[in-house]
Amino acid sequence: MSYRRTRPPQTPFLIGVEVAGTGWILVTWMIANTLAAAIIVVVGTALTVRACETCDRTGWSGGGSMAMDAMVGGTAGGFFGGIAAAILGIHGANTAMALMTASMAGMVGGTLGGWAAFR
Repeated sequence: MSYRRTRPPQTPFLIGVEVAGTGWILVTWMIANTLAAAIIVVVGTALTVRACETCDRTGWSGGGSMAMDAMVGGTAGGFFGGIAAAILGIHGANTAMALMTASMAGMVGGTLGGWAAFR
């Protein structure tokens, strides 16, 4: 008997979570300005969701919930990335405004990436 470990296909939700969360942690670690970090996370999330959608191996369909999945995933990723950045002690990440900015950056990036993929 052979057991083969297979990885489930990535969804717009999971890609939004991963990109927005890790993006926020890494970018705020390198750039103290949360506005610049937010812009980079928005662009990075949107481009990554869009690029992964075009890959044939993902098996995504152009359903109407793709934009919503990417938006919710980006929001959750930004939120958890903001909390992780605060726990790690990254300068300026331990405020409510930084947490809200992280969430909104993920949401906007996920929305733009999901909407572009849906079109």
